[in-house]
Amino acid sequence: MNMRNQLCMAAALLLSFSSTWAGTVTFSDQIGNHFAFRNMTEFGANVPPSSLDLPTLITNPYDTIKFRPSTFLVVESNGPVRESSSLSSELSFALNSLAGLAIQEIKISVTGTYATTLFSNPAADASVGLSLALDLTHGTTVWNRVVPIVKDPTNLSWSGILTLSQADLNSYFSPPSMEIQQLSIRATPTVTADALYANARSQINYLDFTVVAIPEPGSWQLVLAALSMGLLVRKRKTKSVRPW
Repeated sequence: MNMRNQLCMAAALLLSFSSTWAGTVTFSDQIGNHFAFRNMTEFGANVPPSSLDLPTLITNPYDTIKFRPSTFLVVESNGPVRESSSLSSELSFALNSLAGLAIQEIKISVTGTYATTLFSNPAADASVGLSLALDLTHGTTVWNRVVPIVKDPTNLSWSGILTLSQADLNSYFSPPSMEIQQLSIRATPTVTADALYANARSQINYLDFTVVAIPEPGSWQLVLAALSMGLLVRKRKTKSVRPW
């Protein structure tokens, strides 16, 4: 085998390896008012480059980390062969309390859009899909969840929301203090498209994680004090009323 053939074979092997190797993209930490989103990474067969734009932090009224995917999936079939494909990656991060406040609620939401076009053929067919699997870890316990997705054929869109309360988290993880201040999250959003004599487009628009902190003891004391003051004033007004 001559040198040119050897180089061609090496290049072919390198291309085949690089297409199957998975990679990781790391995002910088984001610090909210009550929680920090740390060690954010995206891992997948087609990563890098990242399929997610840089995350956006929103701190009003609650701490939210928002991801907007930068890629979409398009499948087109002009012949008798059905074309199918999927696009997926794993997003992982650690959720940490900044001031020892426990998680009162965490909400995961996802939105997406899709489009299908059938060609002039009796066998034409197209379909799309979206799924979002979750792994929530506290200590050594892992809780697997799936976000329910609702498809809206009128608006050619889908959406999904999963809300977990403090009671939900405590019921599954059973922390000794009955308060959870740290949580590791791994989310696997996946879009799929299938076409026969058609084309199909599928994408995720937003992937959000919102965390609500349990109010500080000082806040509760202020609320109770305000309620007590209101009751006291009302009681005094009631006593001051004299029948004619």
